[in-house]
Amino acid sequence: MSAPSSPPPGQRPPAATTGPRPAVKVQVAQRATPLPATEQKASARELAGDFGFQVQRFLQEQLRDFREADRYFKLKVLIVGLWLLASAASLAVAFRSTGADGPEENPLGAYVRKTKASLGWTVLVHNQSDEPWSACILTLNDGFVLEKAIVPVGEKLVLGMSQFQKSGQPPPPSEEPRRLQLRCREGSVEPVMQQ
Repeated sequence: MSAPSSPPPGQRPPAATTGPRPAVKVQVAQRATPLPATEQKASARELAGDFGFQVQRFLQEQLRDFREADRYFKLKVLIVGLWLLASAASLAVAFRSTGADGPEENPLGAYVRKTKASLGWTVLVHNQSDEPWSACILTLNDGFVLEKAIVPVGEKLVLGMSQFQKSGQPPPPSEEPRRLQLRCREGSVEPVMQQ
């Protein structure tokens, strides 16, 4: 039996098929026949076709590489994907609209929330608009009124039920706030009351 021969001088031995994977090479896919250089304007359809071809080729290569990857890499991709999904869901919940009030239904940018406290119900009114409200009349439920001369931008009013009056009397302590109408010089709105 003869000893394995060494490669001729100046040549490298063939690469081993086992061991670490070689670095990933990026390959740019091109058309078999390039577009003529003399043509000044390429049609939008041809450009879209080129772009679609490049994207399709890239995605096919990524899918092939993913299929060839080991189990631990696939688990890492799953974890990162789930994290991205949870992050997107968190952002969607945090930035969603507060109730059914969009800009067209709530031009004043009023946010209203009711809260049950140990001393009774309170109502939070938040000016989320870009301008202050002036000469405000807040009407709670069936005609209990509170007047405010001005509500600055970003102001949060925490109002107890006893601050609203109807014929000089506050609402009964057991009455729950159901709706609040806000009228001022800048407009009028009845926003959805959050809880």
